[in-house]
Amino acid sequence: MRGALIGLGLLLAGCAAPVVAPPIPAPVVAQAPDLRPRLWYVGLGLFGESWSQNDVGQLPAELTQGAAGFRVVPIVLNETTEPSVVEKTIADVAAATVPGDIVMIYASTHGAPGLLGRAAGGQELEPIGTAELTRWMAPLHGQDTVLLLSACFAGSFIPPLQESHRIVFTAARADRTSFGCQAGAEHTVFGDALLQALARPGISLRDVVAATRATVTAQERELHVTQPSQPQVSVGADVTRLYNAPIF
Repeated sequence: MRGALIGLGLLLAGCAAPVVAPPIPAPVVAQAPDLRPRLWYVGLGLFGESWSQNDVGQLPAELTQGAAGFRVVPIVLNETTEPSVVEKTIADVAAATVPGDIVMIYASTHGAPGLLGRAAGGQELEPIGTAELTRWMAPLHGQDTVLLLSACFAGSFIPPLQESHRIVFTAARADRTSFGCQAGAEHTVFGDALLQALARPGISLRDVVAATRATVTAQERELHVTQPSQPQVSVGADVTRLYNAPIF
C-alpha cells in the first residue's frame, strides 16, 4: 500500500504544470530630452461668455500643431481667476523662461479705451486698466513677448505697452470697436480670424497679422460694418527677426 501511495505521488508530481519563467521585460528606451525652446502661452478669458473662453482656449492647439520648432506650454485662465493670480502667473512664467523662449499672452473680453472688461456669473467685475496691465507685463521686460488683445478700443493699450522686445496685436484701433462679442457667439471676429490664420503652415507672425486683418475685413464687410475695426500691430525693434521668421 505504501508503495502504491509513493507511486501515485510520483505520478501526480509528474503531471504538475511545468515551471514557466517570467517574461523578459522589454528594454527601456530612454527618450531624448526635448531641447526645443518653449512657447509659453497664457490665455485670459476675462469675460464669462463662450466667445471669450473659446478665443483663448482653442489657440494652444493651433500653436502646438503649427509651431513645431517650439514646445508649447499652455496656461489658460478664465473669468473667475483673481487678477492677483493672473499677475503671479505671468511673473512665474517670466521667471521660468530661458534664452530662446517666447511668451504669448492673449486676452479676449469687452473693452473701452484703456480698459479690459471682466465679468463672471453674469456680474461685471472691476475692469483691468492700463496701469494694471502694464504692471502684469513688467516682469517680461527684455523677454520676447507677443501680446494679443481682442477687445473694443484695444489699440489704446499699444502706446503704454510698447517695448523693444514686444509685439502687440490688437483687434481694433484705439477709437474703434471690434465685433463678434455678442452673447452666444462662438468666437469674436478677430479671434476666429486669428485661428484661421494660424492654421496655415509655414507662416510668420507678419503673415498671421496680414491674414487676420484680411479675414476681419472680409467678415466685417459681410456684416455691413460702417466703421471697420482696423486691427493694429506694434513691433518692437528687437523682435523684427521674430516677427518675420516662419515659426508657424
